[in-house]
Amino acid sequence: MGHVPGSIKEMFMLDGHPYDVSKGSYLFLEGKVPSHLFFIKEGHIKVTRSTPGGRELALRIVGAGDVVGELLCGDSSYSVSARAMDRCSLLSIPITDFEASLLYDRERNRDWIKWFQLQQRKDQSRFRDLLLHGKKGALYSTLIRLTNTYGEHQVGGILIGICLTNQDLADFCGASREMVNRMLHDLKEDGVISMNKGFITIHKLNRLKETIDCDQCPLCVCQIN
Repeated sequence: MGHVPGSIKEMFMLDGHPYDVSKGSYLFLEGKVPSHLFFIKEGHIKVTRSTPGGRELALRIVGAGDVVGELLCGDSSYSVSARAMDRCSLLSIPITDFEASLLYDRERNRDWIKWFQLQQRKDQSRFRDLLLHGKKGALYSTLIRLTNTYGEHQVGGILIGICLTNQDLADFCGASREMVNRMLHDLKEDGVISMNKGFITIHKLNRLKETIDCDQCPLCVCQIN
């Protein structure tokens, strides 16, 4: 779910240049001028935006099959930063080449617009949960979205198949790590989740949904990527 359409992937596979990023390295930084778009073959990239107070607010985690980057808009700069959560294997295409392809390929242009609009719906949905339900709602919403995106059904629960630190979760909630630690502890005490070496298993998904009055938005929207 959430991967770019086949026509966009095809362009990267045919014309993209290999580009590797080590864990913890920035792919690009907020405020810098965009030059390339990147297709992720392996690994995970966390996309963040700085708050006025200097903290990072996580917007999404993108993985294999996704595109990360921003198209040029006049002399604009990146509105977000992107950092590798693990070693990533990417394909890059200059933005000018990508934009030219969209001009001459109507199907690819249509697919890109639809995909971009879906990303906007995801962001709007996440911000809605944060505004309406506060820090707890933001954490519960993040766990639900992680389950929909990276969940692996197992006996007794759904394993979120990506290693996350409590700080990673805090960045999605606009909360401190200490606050997220307490909320996670309460969820473990209630048997809603369990944690093992950075991996979270959700045992009572409906409990999370009921708490934030989950409105059952489409699965393609209720994602973290």
